[in-house]
Amino acid sequence: MLNQLARLDAHHRLLIGICVALLALGLSYDIVTLPIRILAVYLSYSLTINVLTIISMANLHPSETRQTYKLQDQGRLFILIFAVTAAFASLFAVVFLVDMVKQSDPGHLKLYAGLSVITVISSWTLLHTLFTLRYGHLYYRSNPGSGLNFPDTKNPDYQDFAYVAFGIGMTCQVADVGPTSQRFRRLILLHSLLSFGFNTLIVALSINIVAGLL
Repeated sequence: MLNQLARLDAHHRLLIGICVALLALGLSYDIVTLPIRILAVYLSYSLTINVLTIISMANLHPSETRQTYKLQDQGRLFILIFAVTAAFASLFAVVFLVDMVKQSDPGHLKLYAGLSVITVISSWTLLHTLFTLRYGHLYYRSNPGSGLNFPDTKNPDYQDFAYVAFGIGMTCQVADVGPTSQRFRRLILLHSLLSFGFNTLIVALSINIVAGLL
């Protein structure tokens, strides 16, 4: 089962994510308020894509990474669209939490807080998994793979590319893996700027929430 899920391509993951989101929309319709419904639909989609992508990254052998890189990548335009969507979804989640804190009874506060926090974490994770797949695509489109210098590793797999992507997501810089092409340097610059903006937005809004609760 895991092997089959690991070999799903980007389009099948996208289709499954949309189906799960539509299911969540149907189940939540007229049951919860519109803001919660929006978060539930977005979370259903993003968590599904996250889980399927992580399964692929964890189970594909380096040789399979080279063979399937075209099938796994969503493309540059999709990444940019999702980056904006994720930022707005996370902003909506935090603003929603602030509003609910003011209006709701204490019994629902934990539910709203948990829903908002999970939305932010899911958006952050999915953004960097998409960049992970993009790095793998660009690296293996040339033969032999090039564009990133992995110390002591000739055939990096998706976990190696995740090391690069999530490192940039947390620090906005590369560590011991260095870019060796102009295309990778530009992509890393874009990734770093998006990460910095995303992280700054979340920190600023979180401080406002804490200040409002005091």
